[in-house]
Order: sequence, then structure tokens, then C-alpha cells
Amino acid sequence: MLNRFFMVGSLFILGSCALNSAPTSHQEPNEVYLSDGRIIYLGEITHEKNEQVFSLFKSNTHVTLLEISSVGGDVLDGMELGSWIKDRNLDVQVGMVCASSCANYVFLAGNNKYLQEQSILVWHGSSYQPDIDILVKSGHEFTNRWREQETAFFKRVGVNYQITTCGITQVPTGLSILHFLNITNIKGFDYSIEDMERFGVKGITFVDSHWLGSPHLDLQGVFRASYCE
Repeated sequence: MLNRFFMVGSLFILGSCALNSAPTSHQEPNEVYLSDGRIIYLGEITHEKNEQVFSLFKSNTHVTLLEISSVGGDVLDGMELGSWIKDRNLDVQVGMVCASSCANYVFLAGNNKYLQEQSILVWHGSSYQPDIDILVKSGHEFTNRWREQETAFFKRVGVNYQITTCGITQVPTGLSILHFLNITNIKGFDYSIEDMERFGVKGITFVDSHWLGSPHLDLQGVFRASYCE
């Protein structure tokens, strides 16, 4: 089940807090299709849906952008899609939400990375987070495979892997209390544009005049983290 670590609905660990689903107010559509000269990817990231993307692109090689709205999926499938995007120098646009494997691998792989005003971009860990790191060091087969591929991926896209983990130790006290009281589940964190750039994320562009980010999410369990080394 470890290869499903980034799937929403599973239990995640953020420090001493459980990390649940990314913020969304409705059942997420689950499909891949071509629209207005771009490939649209909705829902869980899976190998099967990746194959649909690859097939669509073969017959529509003029496409330069993949628009995605996803709360995550299998980590290896996420890296598969991200590596494919990087190979073809495609742009990525976030729809309603891009969380977990989507943020770690798909968003970061884009040549130009487009954020809409209310796009939700959420990180909440990787193979480098403390509990998974313990398994890596113990020689656990899957986590070592995950770490090896993830290290190569972050090196290739030129982004510091700590973008996935810095927020783990930065949960605001108020949110921790709300989580403890079962009022609000902690779902993850985002960063300012300036801090994302410090991690090495390049090519961020606003579709609208600006991007609201986590400060507009109120009590939805996503908080603004800061760059760390």
C-alpha cells in the first residue's frame, strides 16, 4: 500500500498530525480528453490515464499544454507523467487543485507553470519526509525505489526536494489545535511565489491577474509554509 501513499483518502502523517484529503467541495471528475488545443487531465493520477494522455498526444502533437485538476495518485505514476511532460517540454496549467503527486511531479515538470486565481497547489510530503525516510534507511524495497526515482526526478527538473517537506514542521499552532479538536483536518501547505522560486521552481505564470494561494482557504486545512534549507 505504500505506493498509494499520496492518494487522497489514505492516512498521511504531517509531524504528529494526520493529513487527509485535499480541499475540494465536490466529487472530482475522473477523465482525460482534448479541449481547445490542450489535454485536460481530471482526477486521480493513474498509469491508465497517463496512457490516455500519451495516446492523445501522438495524434495531436501540436498540443503544448496539459491542464490538470487532481488531488494526487500513485507516486510512480505521478513521476511517469511528470517525466513525460519534461521530455516534451510541455506547459502545465493547474485547474481547481493540484495536490500531492500532482504538485510534486506534474506541476514541477512543466516548462511554463500556469496558476489561475483560485487554483489550490498543495504539498504534504515525499520519500524524504521523516517517517518514510526511516523506511528508506531500513532498506525497504519500495521506498528505496521511490527515493531513487524521486532524487533523479528533482535533479532533472532543477527543484530542491525540500519543497515537499519544509511545511511538515511549520504547522501553525492554531491549525494544530483545530486539527486536534477534529474541527479542521490538516491537508498540506503551499508557498509564496518568491519561496517557490527559491526552491528552484521557474516559469510560474498567472492566468488571471494574480494567484490567491492558501491565504484564501480559511479553515480548509491548507497553510502557507516558508522556504527552508
